[in-house]
Amino acid sequence: MKIEVTLDLSRSMLTSEENIQQSLNHTGCLATEAALQYLDTDGSAIEIAGEVMRTKGKQPKAYQTPYGEVVIKRHVYQRSGGKTYCPMERESRIIITSTPLESEAGVLETGLWFSPRCATRSRGKQSPSISSVLYPGSQRSGCQYH
Repeated sequence: MKIEVTLDLSRSMLTSEENIQQSLNHTGCLATEAALQYLDTDGSAIEIAGEVMRTKGKQPKAYQTPYGEVVIKRHVYQRSGGKTYCPMERESRIIITSTPLESEAGVLETGLWFSPRCATRSRGKQSPSISSVLYPGSQRSGCQYH
Protein backbone atom coordinates (compact mmCIF):
# COMPACT_ATOMS: atom_id res chain seq x y z
CA MET A 1 0.00 0.00 0.00
CA LYS A 2 1.26 3.43 -0.85
CA ILE A 3 -0.23 6.66 0.48
CA GLU A 4 0.97 10.07 -0.60
CA VAL A 5 0.40 13.06 1.66
CA THR A 6 0.39 16.75 0.78
CA LEU A 7 0.68 19.15 3.72
CA ASP A 8 -0.11 22.84 4.00
CA LEU A 9 2.60 24.51 6.05
CA SER A 10 2.06 27.83 7.79
CA ARG A 11 4.13 30.60 9.32
CA SER A 12 2.47 29.51 12.57
CA MET A 13 4.07 26.35 13.97
CA LEU A 14 0.86 25.50 15.83
CA THR A 15 -1.15 25.66 12.59
CA SER A 16 1.48 23.57 10.81
CA GLU A 17 1.38 20.95 13.58
CA GLU A 18 -2.42 20.86 13.46
CA ASN A 19 -2.29 20.35 9.67
CA ILE A 20 0.31 17.60 10.06
CA GLN A 21 -1.77 15.86 12.75
CA GLN A 22 -4.94 16.06 10.67
CA SER A 23 -3.17 14.64 7.61
CA LEU A 24 -1.55 11.83 9.58
CA ASN A 25 -4.85 10.91 11.24
CA HIS A 26 -6.59 10.81 7.86
CA THR A 27 -3.74 8.68 6.48
CA GLY A 28 -3.95 6.37 9.50
CA CYS A 29 -7.70 5.93 8.94
CA LEU A 30 -7.16 5.06 5.26
CA ALA A 31 -4.42 2.55 6.09
CA THR A 32 -6.46 1.00 8.93
CA GLU A 33 -9.50 0.61 6.64
CA ALA A 34 -7.31 -1.21 4.12
CA ALA A 35 -5.74 -3.41 6.82
CA LEU A 36 -9.15 -4.39 8.22
CA GLN A 37 -10.57 -5.14 4.77
CA TYR A 38 -7.51 -7.26 4.03
CA LEU A 39 -8.40 -9.45 7.04
CA ASP A 40 -12.04 -9.93 5.94
CA THR A 41 -13.24 -13.12 4.25
CA ASP A 42 -14.35 -13.38 0.64
CA GLY A 43 -17.89 -14.30 1.71
CA SER A 44 -17.58 -18.04 1.23
CA ALA A 45 -19.37 -20.29 3.72
CA ILE A 46 -17.28 -21.20 6.77
CA GLU A 47 -17.41 -24.09 9.20
CA ILE A 48 -17.11 -23.62 12.95
CA ALA A 49 -17.39 -26.52 15.39
CA GLY A 50 -18.89 -28.69 12.67
CA GLU A 51 -21.61 -26.17 11.76
CA VAL A 52 -21.71 -24.33 8.45
CA MET A 53 -22.23 -20.59 8.64
CA ARG A 54 -23.14 -18.40 5.69
CA THR A 55 -22.57 -14.72 5.24
CA LYS A 56 -25.39 -12.25 5.71
CA GLY A 57 -23.48 -10.05 3.30
CA LYS A 58 -21.25 -7.12 4.07
CA GLN A 59 -22.60 -5.18 7.02
CA PRO A 60 -21.23 -1.74 7.99
CA LYS A 61 -19.79 -1.18 11.45
CA ALA A 62 -17.85 1.71 12.99
CA TYR A 63 -14.51 0.93 14.62
CA GLN A 64 -12.39 3.15 16.84
CA THR A 65 -8.73 3.54 15.86
CA PRO A 66 -5.92 5.71 17.25
CA TYR A 67 -6.47 7.95 14.19
CA GLY A 68 -10.24 8.32 14.41
CA GLU A 69 -13.36 6.34 13.61
CA VAL A 70 -13.57 4.23 10.44
CA VAL A 71 -16.64 2.50 9.04
CA ILE A 72 -15.99 -0.85 7.42
CA LYS A 73 -18.35 -3.07 5.46
CA ARG A 74 -17.36 -6.57 6.52
CA HIS A 75 -18.83 -10.05 6.17
CA VAL A 76 -20.99 -11.16 9.08
CA TYR A 77 -21.89 -14.85 9.37
CA GLN A 78 -24.80 -16.58 11.03
CA ARG A 79 -26.22 -20.05 11.47
CA SER A 80 -29.94 -20.19 10.79
CA GLY A 81 -31.31 -17.90 13.51
CA GLY A 82 -28.24 -18.15 15.76
CA LYS A 83 -25.63 -15.67 16.95
CA THR A 84 -23.66 -13.72 14.37
CA TYR A 85 -19.90 -14.07 13.90
CA CYS A 86 -17.46 -11.72 12.17
CA PRO A 87 -14.17 -13.43 11.21
CA MET A 88 -12.56 -10.05 10.45
CA GLU A 89 -13.06 -8.95 14.05
CA ARG A 90 -11.41 -12.11 15.34
CA GLU A 91 -8.52 -11.96 12.87
CA SER A 92 -7.83 -8.30 13.64
CA ARG A 93 -8.34 -8.79 17.41
CA ILE A 94 -11.04 -6.15 17.66
CA ILE A 95 -12.07 -5.53 21.28
CA ILE A 96 -15.73 -4.46 21.28
CA THR A 97 -15.34 -1.80 18.55
CA SER A 98 -11.69 -0.83 19.02
CA THR A 99 -8.60 -1.90 17.14
CA PRO A 100 -5.84 -3.43 19.30
CA LEU A 101 -3.73 -0.27 19.50
CA GLU A 102 -6.77 1.87 20.31
CA SER A 103 -7.85 -0.66 22.97
CA GLU A 104 -4.39 -0.61 24.49
CA ALA A 105 -4.41 3.19 24.60
CA GLY A 106 -7.89 3.22 26.14
CA VAL A 107 -6.95 0.72 28.81
CA LEU A 108 -3.80 2.62 29.66
CA GLU A 109 -5.71 5.90 29.76
CA THR A 110 -8.38 4.58 32.13
CA GLY A 111 -5.90 2.78 34.35
CA LEU A 112 -7.79 -0.52 34.03
CA TRP A 113 -4.78 -2.53 33.06
CA PHE A 114 -4.15 -5.17 35.71
CA SER A 115 -5.03 -8.71 34.79
CA PRO A 116 -6.05 -10.77 37.84
CA ARG A 117 -3.17 -13.22 37.42
CA CYS A 118 -0.62 -10.39 37.24
CA ALA A 119 -1.98 -8.10 39.94
CA THR A 120 -0.57 -10.09 42.85
CA ARG A 121 2.91 -10.06 41.34
CA SER A 122 2.90 -6.34 40.60
CA ARG A 123 3.30 -5.03 44.14
CA GLY A 124 6.30 -2.77 44.38
CA LYS A 125 6.92 -2.94 40.62
CA GLN A 126 5.66 -1.05 37.64
CA SER A 127 2.44 -2.15 35.99
CA PRO A 128 2.34 -5.24 33.79
CA SER A 129 2.44 -4.80 30.04
CA ILE A 130 -0.93 -4.37 28.43
CA SER A 131 -0.35 -7.43 26.22
CA SER A 132 -0.88 -9.62 29.29
CA VAL A 133 -4.36 -8.14 29.65
CA LEU A 134 -5.41 -7.95 26.00
CA TYR A 135 -3.97 -11.24 24.79
CA PRO A 136 -4.17 -13.75 27.65
CA GLY A 137 -2.91 -17.18 26.70
CA SER A 138 -1.15 -15.98 23.56
CA GLN A 139 2.58 -15.79 22.95
CA ARG A 140 2.32 -12.12 23.91
CA SER A 141 0.89 -12.86 27.34
CA GLY A 142 2.68 -12.99 30.64
CA CYS A 143 3.49 -10.46 33.29
CA GLN A 144 6.11 -8.22 31.78
CA TYR A 145 7.26 -5.24 33.78
CA HIS A 146 8.71 -2.16 32.14
